[in-house]
Amino acid sequence: MPTRLRRAWPFAASAAGGASIFLAGPDFDFWWLASLSLVPLLLAMRGATPRRAAWIGFWAGLCCNAGGFYWLVGLLERFGHLPLPVGFAIWMLLSSYQAVVFVAWGWTVARLAGRPAMLVAPLAMVALELCVPFMFPWYMAVTQAWRPAVLQIAEVTGPLGVTFPRLSFDPSRSRTSPALGPGPTSILRHRPPAVSPPACRSCDPSRGVNG
Repeated sequence: MPTRLRRAWPFAASAAGGASIFLAGPDFDFWWLASLSLVPLLLAMRGATPRRAAWIGFWAGLCCNAGGFYWLVGLLERFGHLPLPVGFAIWMLLSSYQAVVFVAWGWTVARLAGRPAMLVAPLAMVALELCVPFMFPWYMAVTQAWRPAVLQIAEVTGPLGVTFPRLSFDPSRSRTSPALGPGPTSILRHRPPAVSPPACRSCDPSRGVNG
C-alpha cells in the first residue's frame, strides 16, 4: 500500500464511522448503522498509539457532529443575522468541541488495547456520554429514535442504557475475522514481536552447548 494511502485511510475510515452515526439518527433514520458505527473506527485505530487514536477519534467526532448539526449555519444566518462565514466558523467550533467525546474514546480504547472490544468500546462511550458536558446534548440513543422496542430500556436506565447494546457489536468475535486481531474478542491487539535469530552458533539452543 502506498505511504500516502496508508496514512490517509484511517481518517477516511473514521469519517465513515462518524458519518454512520448521524445517518443513523433523525432525519436520515438509517438506524441499523448505529451498531456498525464503531467498526471503521476500531479498524482505523488498530495498532495506533493513544495520541494517534485520539486524532482519529477527533476526525470521526467532527464528521459526526458537523453532519448532525448541518442546520446550524442556516439558523444562525437567518435568525441570528450573522454572515455566512461567521455561521460556518461557529458550526465548526461547536462540532470540534463536541468531538471531544470521540477524542477521549479513541485514547481510552487505544490505552486498553487487548481487552474485549465488545465490552471496552461501548463502556468507554457510555462513561464519556455521562461525564462530558455538551453545548447541544445528544446521545447515541437518538439513533434509535423511531424504534420503540429498543427504547424501552431507557425507562429504567435512561439513554445511556440504549448506547451500550447498540455499540456492543464486535466483528472480531469471529475467529476468522482479520479485523481486530486473532482472538475472539480482541481489540487493537498488537502482534507479538518476532523472535530474532541467534546472533551466533553457540547461542542457538537447537545446536547444543558446543554447537
